[in-house]
Amino acid sequence: MKKILKVFALFITLTLVVIISLFMYLADGMCGNKIYKEYLSPDQLFKAVVFQRDCGTTTGFQTHISILDSKEILANEGGNIFIIRGRPDDVAPLLKWTGHKVLHIKHTLNGDEIKSKSKFGYFQSVKIIYN
Repeated sequence: MKKILKVFALFITLTLVVIISLFMYLADGMCGNKIYKEYLSPDQLFKAVVFQRDCGTTTGFQTHISILDSKEILANEGGNIFIIRGRPDDVAPLLKWTGHKVLHIKHTLNGDEIKSKSKFGYFQSVKIIYN
């Protein structure tokens, strides 16, 4: 009898793991990105992409910024350097590359940001300045 209970408990545990994993996989697929604007670095090695990310009615719209290699395509994931609430039409900051590895984001940091990195890349080689 104990052996049957152990097998049943293992079956229930594995079933729950599969269901939870499937839910997490499908939930990530419900998010979508819409590119708003791209800014190419002076040496054309990088680009800063401003985009809208929407993950359904529970999260609302967000404005994200990612730095990518210039030939790279934006993946269906969140911004890697900057995230704020709101649509890009309403809240997107202006961006300007002032060097090959210096990106200025016209936004005063006020603590409402979801993400705001000051460096990015291998060895933190890209400097990000907010003002």
